[in-house]
Amino acid sequence: DGTLICAVGADSYHSLAVYRWQTGTMLASARGSPEKIVCVAWSPYQDYVVTCGIKHCMFWSTEPFRARKALFSRRGKIQTMLCCCFPGPDTTIVGTQDGSLYLFKGYQLATNMRKCHQVTHAVHATRDVVISGGKEGKVKFWTIDLMQCLKEVEINHPQALSSCVKAMHLMGSMLLVGTRTGEIYEMDTTSYSYTLLLQGHGYGTVWGLATHPGEHQMCSVGDDCTVRIWDVASRRMVMVRDLGAKGRSCAYHPDGSQIAIGLAGGGVVILSADSLDTMHTKKDREEPIHELKFSPNGQYLAVGSHDNYIDVYDIGKQYGRMGVAKGHASFIRHLDWSQDSTVLQSNSGDFELLFWEMPSGKQIKFPADTRNIDWATWTCTVGWPVQGVLPKYSMGTDVLTCDRSHTRTVIASGDEFGMVNLYQYPAHKGAAGRTFGGHSSKVTGVRFMFDDTYLISVGADMTVCQWRVVL
Repeated sequence: DGTLICAVGADSYHSLAVYRWQTGTMLASARGSPEKIVCVAWSPYQDYVVTCGIKHCMFWSTEPFRARKALFSRRGKIQTMLCCCFPGPDTTIVGTQDGSLYLFKGYQLATNMRKCHQVTHAVHATRDVVISGGKEGKVKFWTIDLMQCLKEVEINHPQALSSCVKAMHLMGSMLLVGTRTGEIYEMDTTSYSYTLLLQGHGYGTVWGLATHPGEHQMCSVGDDCTVRIWDVASRRMVMVRDLGAKGRSCAYHPDGSQIAIGLAGGGVVILSADSLDTMHTKKDREEPIHELKFSPNGQYLAVGSHDNYIDVYDIGKQYGRMGVAKGHASFIRHLDWSQDSTVLQSNSGDFELLFWEMPSGKQIKFPADTRNIDWATWTCTVGWPVQGVLPKYSMGTDVLTCDRSHTRTVIASGDEFGMVNLYQYPAHKGAAGRTFGGHSSKVTGVRFMFDDTYLISVGADMTVCQWRVVL
């Protein structure tokens, strides 16, 4: 009746708890399994819960809250169970690691449809049909007794890097299909035709974000080893490429013709902005490249890595290294160039702000010498004009990213709590800001578009958010 919710904990026993969600009252709890539980589902026909996981399949009665292990006899075997659904009363279908579909009557295995998929990641059932989706990208429609496959549809798209089906949901005759690499398709179950609705990063954190210097486009990279180009007007992805390595940072050349990508393994890849073809590769570090930026005159590229160094490359000399800035005691977090491309400022993991002569990398020992410098951007979370972005009593770790608008009137920040904040620039200590929620995890990057019409934010929740600036 929708009044109760069952949740699986992250403790060592993966305990289950039943709550009355309107009041938050816990009604029952029990130990689940020492192995990971990946699926919990409540039967819509009867009052029982099924949990699936690594070598785990259990059926739970609610009064009392007690479990019974699945009985496989000789028809099947205990293995990693990934998903389940309910085509009728006292009937459960479970998808397995080896691609099979198990049909249970009560808690006893009645039918084993062997190796329908490479791996069965998703199942959905109605009273008339059972739908399954697998690693190989196929969606199959079955009779509810699994004796006959009614239809098989292969999911693919030219822009999709993979078609591994991970989730499905049926509403009326329309089936939503989600894939491993972040695509969502809509399929008409009467004609079996489908269209691509959305695309996004597939897994992990989105770390790198850059906005085009003259067009309403942006670039993002992350743990799913892809670089993606997005169109702001249509709010859709227009290009994607598999990097073969996790991305950590990205930056557009001032003329918009190139994109520099910093990788988790210490490498730097220069791509054509039009085609995402590789133009240059560099690897002088072994640690992740957390930040990189082109100089305003388009002549140099500064690259900050986790091993505390900043490398400076000359673009006109095939990205030959011109200098190395040494002096930070912790990893490089953010970089900013002066408007005349002669000075670089950087802040590190221990919140140190240092200044460097470019392109030699020689440290400017007296920060007072830089007080009148005109900075082309301001993304450092440490500095006089951004004192106010840090909350009161903050140790500095709360704010992960910031960016100044091109009109130099507003600064945006993203924090550990999933919030995007706006302040008047310069933001002095104690400055009042406006806070906006949209991410479910920490915000790793914020950037204004070239004309300040939009603010873009990315986070550890794999989300790219587009905010309209109405100040």
